Amino acid sequence: MKKFSKILILAFVAIVIVAAMPFAVSAETLKVTLRVEGIEANLFYGTVEYESGDKAVTAADIIDKAAEDNESLTVVGASAGYITSVNGIDGGKYGGWDGWMYRVNDIEASVGVNEYEVKNGDVIVLYYSDAFGAGMQYPELDTSKLSEGVIKVTSKDTTYDASYNPTVTVNPVVGAAFKFDGNTYTTDEKGEVKIDASLLTAGSHKVAVEKYAENGCPTVLRLAPDAKVRIAAQEQGNDHVKAGDNGVMVYIIIAAAAFGLLCTVLVSAKKSRKNELD
Repeated sequence: MKKFSKILILAFVAIVIVAAMPFAVSAETLKVTLRVEGIEANLFYGTVEYESGDKAVTAADIIDKAAEDNESLTVVGASAGYITSVNGIDGGKYGGWDGWMYRVNDIEASVGVNEYEVKNGDVIVLYYSDAFGAGMQYPELDTSKLSEGVIKVTSKDTTYDASYNPTVTVNPVVGAAFKFDGNTYTTDEKGEVKIDASLLTAGSHKVAVEKYAENGCPTVLRLAPDAKVRIAAQEQGNDHVKAGDNGVMVYIIIAAAAFGLLCTVLVSAKKSRKNELD
């Protein structure tokens, strides 16, 4: 009995020791989307795959990997935590605090690119701006009135009080160039544009937003190169909606008639079967 108890105690101790041992982190292939927006155009847009191994992967790792794998992209300073140049475009071009900044999943990062730990599926946007000078807005599209041809462009802007406490407000993006399938409009004081009715065809439509300061520095972060809005068939106009409704009504009438005919046939068959039995 004592020998059995001793064995149980040893087994328990072994389990505790094994449970306390650190396990090696299994390697994982992270897939992160990287978009690089230069002063005048998009410089890179794609998915970067990175083998994580047993260490955390930073935004700098993803950016450097993209530059390593693509000859069209050159980035200086990512591993040091402050990007000074991308494709020969150096920070301070406009003589102020303008330069390269980054966001992850539409949120401004509060640490350097070499400190931000990324996760699988994250979206990094590296872009040139003068956020503390000319300002920078981050457009979001409201397409709730797209059936009327109206698209509204807004931005969640952050301001700080004397104690550096942030306040986020939603403001219209005014005076920006809005492109709809290559047709250019200008957003009004509400951040809205009215698309020509002839362009409101069913399907997907490519959109873009741009705005620059007088010195040429971008003041609006461009949308992704593949940004699109989709118009459903029923949104093309009231006449189309009504035609669709009438078509549904016809199908309902036909279905009701067919159901009635089926019931009549079944009743007749039942009566015939009863007569045969009698």
